[in-house]
Amino acid sequence: MKKCTYCGKEYPDEATVCELDEEPLIDPSTPKPSPFRKIFVIDSTPTKAAGIFLIIMGAFCLGAGIFLLAFTHPKGGSAIRGISIGIVSLSLGMGQLQAAKKRKEQKSRDAKQKDDHAA
Repeated sequence: MKKCTYCGKEYPDEATVCELDEEPLIDPSTPKPSPFRKIFVIDSTPTKAAGIFLIIMGAFCLGAGIFLLAFTHPKGGSAIRGISIGIVSLSLGMGQLQAAKKRKEQKSRDAKQKDDHAA
């Protein structure tokens, strides 16, 4: 027997929709889906691509800051900000690349240990 998901009226197994309110029918013996939403976790491990992107953006900001410092107002407030952002971005990119390299080395060490254990 199937039940209406809205009104609860029972129908034979062949029925698919409630005659009264046209809601779908379910088999009460099947497990109900979880009321919780699925949460997707983004892998935040360091990657080489992210490091390269940060280095490119840092070089761009650094270059723009130097250009603004050379060709704009003597106080150069925006130029100093550009240079600062460039330096920070370059250092973050280098850190990202180093972390990605360490992670790759760790994976190869783990794979080697696994192979040694299997042998």
